[in-house]
Amino acid sequence: MSFSTELAGFTSSFRRAPPALANHVLMKEFKSTGHFWLPGADAKVVWGKLRYEPGGATSLMLDGNLSPDDPYSNHIDVPEIHGRLFNGAPCVLRGVWGGVETFFGEEERFRTRLYARQFLFGLDPQAPDRFRGIAITFSHLNDWFEQPVQLEYQKEEPHDCHVHFCPAKQEAWSTFRDQPFKLNIFCVRTMPYGPDSGRLEFAHQYRLDIVPEEPQTLEWHLALASLVRDLFIFLVGTGVYTLELQAFAGEEFFKRGVHIFPHVAVPILVRLDPHYFYSTHAKIGAQFEALLCAWLENADKLSVIRNTISDLLTIDGTSPQAVFTRVAQTLEHFHGLVFPGEHGYVPRSTWRGFVKWLGQNFPNCWEGANKEQTDSLSAASAPLISRIGGINSLSFRSRIESLFEAVPANKLMPMIDNPRDSSSFLAEFLPRLEATRNYLTHFSPKLQSSAFIGAELEAATLRCWSVLVFTIARFLGLPNELAGDLGIAARKTLFLVRTDAQL
Repeated sequence: MSFSTELAGFTSSFRRAPPALANHVLMKEFKSTGHFWLPGADAKVVWGKLRYEPGGATSLMLDGNLSPDDPYSNHIDVPEIHGRLFNGAPCVLRGVWGGVETFFGEEERFRTRLYARQFLFGLDPQAPDRFRGIAITFSHLNDWFEQPVQLEYQKEEPHDCHVHFCPAKQEAWSTFRDQPFKLNIFCVRTMPYGPDSGRLEFAHQYRLDIVPEEPQTLEWHLALASLVRDLFIFLVGTGVYTLELQAFAGEEFFKRGVHIFPHVAVPILVRLDPHYFYSTHAKIGAQFEALLCAWLENADKLSVIRNTISDLLTIDGTSPQAVFTRVAQTLEHFHGLVFPGEHGYVPRSTWRGFVKWLGQNFPNCWEGANKEQTDSLSAASAPLISRIGGINSLSFRSRIESLFEAVPANKLMPMIDNPRDSSSFLAEFLPRLEATRNYLTHFSPKLQSSAFIGAELEAATLRCWSVLVFTIARFLGLPNELAGDLGIAARKTLFLVRTDAQL
């Protein structure tokens, strides 16, 4: 099984989840003891202590050394380690690395400190790496979907009420890596027999079930689950976090469950208020299957877009300058997807011909020029012609202007704070937007005087973010009305989490 190596730096949070998420499986610590061994070397079994912490790798401390060849090796990097916990449950750790520590008392002893990228609780080490399906619990979906429990009080008996359970229904068929699958929404619920000392509560939790036509590897399931999470982050408009993962190794779905403990994002705080959601299932449900298909079909093309959305909506606070730069650069990047045929002001063949002619007829003198000037120009002719060759590429301002103008007027106006005239507004706004982007990437006193600062910077960022969300929704096939609703809702929440403390 392969693991992503795209990230660099401090990628693990190792922290407690906020109270709203703290009781879910992947948001709380898990500790156990057991016996562990290398695949194919079960004659050498070592006792150890296993610990999973939200946001980081699973750690394993072994009272001994698993290496059959070099007991003094201080570096271990193996695909898997198998084990059996104290309660008899089998387990597998994947993507394991670490080292051996040696210490001396009356006799030489070894201790091994290891870390694993995945901990699979309940997986038989001898079982094939094929799973019938996976069940995923994400945060925020309880409020994104319809409220399933409805209380109907009786007019004749005001102290009596009927409880109706009507969960949202959603099935979607799609394809991922040439493999057809079904995504199904299931609502887990508990019905109390009577009130406790506080109140009568009907608990529920929406869950996503992914069931391929043929059993697939765990890597296939997790890659798909990650993309589905990204889609919900875009639709909800805030960080969506993985709370529980369970794969099923039996012939039928929900048989022989395996609990998966991977790296998960753990927020410092979580915003759950549905008032801030960009959309709800009630609005998007009819479009959901087509939306899912478009999202998966364009997953590679949208990789920069997906990462921007996820990074900005799950980050625990950053500066307005950093948010502006990321949004503006992503908007420029997305122009190439939305308008793939628009690369320059004139056709490339025309411009290539002009640049070739210019190279052959580059002026070496002009009226009033002295020898020093002509020599200087002649010496710099090659880089100047090369730079002129790039002028035909659309500028940052031209690309952003195209995206703003592609938004229907009735949707664009609330996105840009309802000016009297959108054309006049953009004629003033876009030059300052470009100056701000350029100032934040390379310093210039002139650019600094034109750049947005403070509240103006946040307002400019929200306008760009709103247009970006609208453009993504249209690219995925949503109609203008729904895309506009997402874009307008996107203005509400981007700067709710701040890190502007100075002390």
